[in-house]
Amino acid sequence: MIGEELQVDSNRAQLIVSLYLAGFAFGQIPAGISADHFGRRHTLLAGLIGFILAGVVCAVADNFNLLLAGRIAQGFCAAVGPVVSRAVVRDIAHGERAAHLMSVMITILIMAPLLAPSAGSLVLALSGWRAIFWVTVAIGILVLSSGVVAIRPRPAEIARQDGVTLQFLDSAKRFLTIRQCLFGLILIAMTAGAYLAFLTASPVIMSELYGVSPEAFGPLFSASALAFLLGATFSRLYVRKMGMIKIIRIGVVCLLISALLFTSILAADGMSVFWFWFCAAFYMAGFGVLGPSATSIALDPVPEMAGRAAAILGTVQLLTGMLFSLLAALLYDGSMNILVTLIIVSSISTAWIAFSYKHQ
Repeated sequence: MIGEELQVDSNRAQLIVSLYLAGFAFGQIPAGISADHFGRRHTLLAGLIGFILAGVVCAVADNFNLLLAGRIAQGFCAAVGPVVSRAVVRDIAHGERAAHLMSVMITILIMAPLLAPSAGSLVLALSGWRAIFWVTVAIGILVLSSGVVAIRPRPAEIARQDGVTLQFLDSAKRFLTIRQCLFGLILIAMTAGAYLAFLTASPVIMSELYGVSPEAFGPLFSASALAFLLGATFSRLYVRKMGMIKIIRIGVVCLLISALLFTSILAADGMSVFWFWFCAAFYMAGFGVLGPSATSIALDPVPEMAGRAAAILGTVQLLTGMLFSLLAALLYDGSMNILVTLIIVSSISTAWIAFSYKHQ
């Protein structure tokens, strides 16, 4: 619909999604530097104001190039969300307590893919595509108003330091040389990589191999999102009792079950739509189980640079996801072989790392 109104072809119109994600990826590091330099509150409020203004630009854009510029800016400013939220969790908690809070945060976050497609379709049907961007503006205002009340400056955030770029490079070097940080980072990156490859490949597989319509794909994906939600809920309920390492290993077992089921059912030529999503549900659940603890483990050793560390974590996660998604798209051969291969690689890699790591 956007392509028709702004007179661009459908392939180019898809850039409104990919360029938003590009802005979201490359906004992580500036958000992290700002969060440590200017403070969590100022960074969040500035990012949300930018997100709101960019949403207005998208809603009123009279040509496609202006819309793309607004979308890039929207993604770039939206990056303050995950960066600041992870940093705030590390500010107020560590260890299993931080993993518990991460699980709560992820449980809330995962409601988006469950609710947003239906809500977006309703807005589109009632008011057209521009109304969707006005809805994002309204959401930005709501989050901005709550952020003003919820987040107060901490004394440590008031003092500014010079040489922030050099300071970030030093922080990145330190983060990547701490064994515990690297452990959590690799776990998050590998599992997120196969997850985003799944998001890239599954709509094509459902359409071309099984003839599933776009309208039917939403409910199917919601089922897998529920599996993620169940995994994150399990993590939230049991991380304090079992500890982060055990929780991570339980998540890895779910990933391995998914890889084994995909391989065996595909080899038996019995991969129906039901079995496809049944296998995928184990991967989603595993990601939901291990994600909060892996994030907390990565951030735990560096409380003094939590904003920059959260930015590094988010950037590597997104870049790995973009790489896996690119492989899934470029190597697609009309079957699900490449997707299953990426899931197997991700599962075996995370299993080897998780079971060989000794937490000090």
